[in-house]
Amino acid sequence: MSTSILVQGLPAVRSRVKSLAHEYINVDEDINIDADHSEGVIRVKHTKNNNVDVIRVTDKVSSTVQFKVDSRGDIDGRNITGNDLIATNAVVTPLITLAGVSLATDLADVKADIVTAQAAANDAQTDADANNVILAAATHIDGGLP
Repeated sequence: MSTSILVQGLPAVRSRVKSLAHEYINVDEDINIDADHSEGVIRVKHTKNNNVDVIRVTDKVSSTVQFKVDSRGDIDGRNITGNDLIATNAVVTPLITLAGVSLATDLADVKADIVTAQAAANDAQTDADANNVILAAATHIDGGLP
């Protein structure tokens, strides 16, 4: 696999710095870096769903992946936060664990308890309604029980 890198602009050698400055960098016509481009500073063209990560950040010491954007566009990373973080077509996995406790199981148990309590409350209301009918009949002035 050959890789072509196109560097546009004359190098501007900075004093005491071991790097060069260019107007933009183009790698294989698919990766473009240009600080002034109207569509974005870093632009990447890729093949969707080809199982090649678009961006991957790996720790030098442990070789563990710290952040990645895969070929489907899914983001995997730690502590991704933001006030405007938007999940489109998100799938929430109902298994959340905290200190060995499965919140999904516990929440299912709580829901079952709520359903049971609601059924008991409905039964109690039915009994109360029946008692009110009996009490109304017993205290009615046209011949109720003394």
